[in-house]
Amino acid sequence: GTLDVSLVAVGGASRTMEVVATAGDLNLGGDDFTRAVAAAARVDFDEAERAKVRLTTRKVTDAGEGEAVSRVSLENGPFLPLLERLCDAAREACYLGDARLRGDD
Repeated sequence: GTLDVSLVAVGGASRTMEVVATAGDLNLGGDDFTRAVAAAARVDFDEAERAKVRLTTRKVTDAGEGEAVSRVSLENGPFLPLLERLCDAAREACYLGDARLRGDD
């Protein structure tokens, strides 16, 4: 999979959008998150994919075989290195687009 991040400027009365910069990680995608769910819940890839999709609208879901997973446990555990890579790509897009960020932005 490939993760792409775009920095977009929105402005004017017509709310025009302009892509200012793009960055990404060629080796990070949705399957990486699915594999992390599968490992954490000890379920197969297909069950993990279904659980990952359900977690987009729920805080906790059944991952199959009676194994519950939560967004918080994944974000603070197996997703953490993946989210760090995602943030790296976002920071790179901001740098390339000369975004004026402050503090922990």
